[in-house]
Amino acid sequence: MITLIEELTLEETIERNVSLFREINPTIRLDSDSDYYMPLIQSWSEAEVRLRVETNHNFNQFIWMNAVGSGLDSVALMFGITRLEGSKPYASFTFLVPFPRDIDIVVPELLLGGGGTTARVESFILPAYSRNIEVLGFLNSYVDAEEIKTEELLTTLPYLADLVQLTSYQSGAAQESDDALRERIKLSFAEFSTTGPIKAYVKKTLEADSRIKDVFVWEEDFGVKVTVYASEFDEVLVDRVETALNVENERPLTDQIEVQEATEIEVIINAEMTLKMNTVQSDVQALIENKLEKTVFRIGQSLSRSKVIDMLFVEGVEDVKLNAPALSIDTPLTSVIEMVGLELSYV
Repeated sequence: MITLIEELTLEETIERNVSLFREINPTIRLDSDSDYYMPLIQSWSEAEVRLRVETNHNFNQFIWMNAVGSGLDSVALMFGITRLEGSKPYASFTFLVPFPRDIDIVVPELLLGGGGTTARVESFILPAYSRNIEVLGFLNSYVDAEEIKTEELLTTLPYLADLVQLTSYQSGAAQESDDALRERIKLSFAEFSTTGPIKAYVKKTLEADSRIKDVFVWEEDFGVKVTVYASEFDEVLVDRVETALNVENERPLTDQIEVQEATEIEVIINAEMTLKMNTVQSDVQALIENKLEKTVFRIGQSLSRSKVIDMLFVEGVEDVKLNAPALSIDTPLTSVIEMVGLELSYV
């Protein structure tokens, strides 16, 4: 954070203001905290400390590297960028009619209800002589997942029909974080009228689906390879990326793209932990698990043993004997580290 004005502790501010008071009023003595003027000086000093902090905070709200929340949203608009709302989770449904027709039926977009919320199914075609077809329903909210049923058909159809929900709502994503939004602002400097530079491809891919954590782009055989690391890689995600990189107005006509999933390198951490005296084992375990959960590896980022040991050193740990991984992991450019297990023994 940029410090526009110096931030002081309350004690430093009081000391300065007492000196200033004595300089301006040399005939008035300040003997103790119970002195008549001291409560006023302390109150003014506390207000000054708050004002200094608020001034620096508000100043940094105009700088994209430091702004947070709504301040960052305002700064992002200057770059023509808005925060991604997220990805709506979806569930599989079976659409049924009582008897088949001898022609294809064009079913309009359907609105579904149930569970205190709504969902929608995009328009589709029920083939001739078919009584049912499997479709996807998208929940009208941006969450990771939801265990609810939305089988009530709210759209009026000129024929009888039923919907049976086969799965729960999965594969969604919450609103874009401040860190992710800052990354897209940085990438926007490489974006021109159409996608061309690698960073422009990365930016547009990140915008396609909020489940995407990282993107790696490179050129091969006169084509563009887009490797995606996401919380879930599915046909919906691929379709969204391909749409975001469409040839009509987003990428050069000569570019042929291929979207692929990053190969996950699964890592299990096994270590013997020596704790400091009077340390609670469960507290250390919770700290380590929380630290690992917040650690996200980028595509192509290698993993050294020293990095793993550093991740295990939390408050209360005296020493770490790392058994696995036995060697540092050199990650290929299209692969990503995924922590899948934590095996700790305490001595």
